[in-house]
Amino acid sequence: MWVRIDELSFPAEHAQDVIDHVRNHAVVRHNGAGLVGFRLLVDRENGHALDVSYWDDAAGARADQRGPMTASATDGEPTVLRTDVYELAIDSV
Repeated sequence: MWVRIDELSFPAEHAQDVIDHVRNHAVVRHNGAGLVGFRLLVDRENGHALDVSYWDDAAGARADQRGPMTASATDGEPTVLRTDVYELAIDSV
């Protein structure tokens, strides 16, 4: 399994807008062959989040990879600071 992590930044007052945006756009966009799961970790106070998606293969994890962007976040849409793809080596609960 492969994991893709997008590090997001946004104005703290737009935290709920970002959550809604990711739920209504990013999850739907990624929902397809190879997607195993999706999580969004949010630091509302500081305007940061990690968009974490789980994939069957590396190609799926890298598909439509956004990568770093420098535009500032507006209207609740987050800025992607960094995107990384990792192989999941250990998964324990």
